[in-house]
Amino acid sequence: MTSPKLHHYVPQFYLRHFTTPGGRFWVWDKTTRKVFLANPGGVAAETHFYRVPEFIGTEVDPLFLEKDLARLEGDASQITQGWIGVFDGLQAGDKVAITQDERWAMAVFLSVQFLRTAEQRDILALFSQEHGQYKSGVSTDEKINLHAYMLCSGGLVESIADRIDKSIWIFARNPTDIPFWTSDNPVCFKTGDNRMWLKGPGILSEAATSSSPLLPDTSSTAKNRSTGPKSEDSTVECPP
Repeated sequence: MTSPKLHHYVPQFYLRHFTTPGGRFWVWDKTTRKVFLANPGGVAAETHFYRVPEFIGTEVDPLFLEKDLARLEGDASQITQGWIGVFDGLQAGDKVAITQDERWAMAVFLSVQFLRTAEQRDILALFSQEHGQYKSGVSTDEKINLHAYMLCSGGLVESIADRIDKSIWIFARNPTDIPFWTSDNPVCFKTGDNRMWLKGPGILSEAATSSSPLLPDTSSTAKNRSTGPKSEDSTVECPP
């Protein structure tokens, strides 16, 4: 079976949560500043985005990262669909039951989603160049190699996931006529005083929060907390 060449850095299952019944949504292109209708299959994606050049022609599948991400997305899709199925019946202060396995799976998914985007790849390349590792610039292939290494090695994904896992999780409902929007960076971190968005190491700082819209009328937020022993199951409060 031929592997897909167009690799999404924001999962299609997630983008579908924001489409109309016709399966499309309005997109604002930040570079061209154009607005257009699209479907989830054609946005937040690039050709061979996760094909790792370092392993082309070797015994290692250069598409291993794309395939691993697909499996991670499958688990996240199943979990979020379960949440969405109970949202309509919840009142303010009600709780959503989440098993510890589901909690960790989603913490890993959110951590990876924060790191897997095109913007994060560019930030990583700039950081590497600024620290003198690539005096003549970072090639396109080496950007991909660096990005793959960050996602698969060094423990950064696990550190961010652990931070999210140990936070207080809150689902918030949007009661207004103005829907939540999402973007090609759907997982965001902010300082504890709510004044500045974070892109780098500050995301692990004390009191930093993360948030992500799940639906046009629902979002999830993770806030830092002091942690004790983990229980087998956990619940998440739903404020109005």
